[in-house]
Amino acid sequence: RPPPTRPLAGARPALRQGPDPGEPAPTAAARAQGPAPSMAEEAPQTHFDYLVLGAGSGGVASARRAAYHNPSLRIAIVEDFSAGFGGTCVNVGCVPKKLKFNAVSIREAAEGAVHYGYDLPTPAFNWAHVKRISDAYVAKLNGIYASNLEKAGIRVIRG
Repeated sequence: RPPPTRPLAGARPALRQGPDPGEPAPTAAARAQGPAPSMAEEAPQTHFDYLVLGAGSGGVASARRAAYHNPSLRIAIVEDFSAGFGGTCVNVGCVPKKLKFNAVSIREAAEGAVHYGYDLPTPAFNWAHVKRISDAYVAKLNGIYASNLEKAGIRVIRG
């Protein structure tokens, strides 16, 4: 079956409202795989109802919302994974920066505690440890993104 046509020239496309009459709605797993290949052809699915370019926070949210509101859509998200799921913020920007900032802030608070009546030794700072826990946290977030996309039946295309 050919992919649905979409209006052009800035018109907002309407989401398909469901399967064709008489056609059972596909499951999330079937939607991710697309239509069954014919006996003569084992080509990967190349037609989707909704294609998202970029697996940053916005792209992932868009794909998941489309899957939630219309489970019959065949959805894919394309990402080169130079950053990872969640894009720059999750992988090399906001999230790791906040983790490292908080680690340094704790040391600064400990050093300033003397002004509030505390007699604390100057704490040692282990950058390698902070980097390890920051990387582990980012990897955990990437795993959560991947799991949520898989549960929603969204195909991830690396490229």
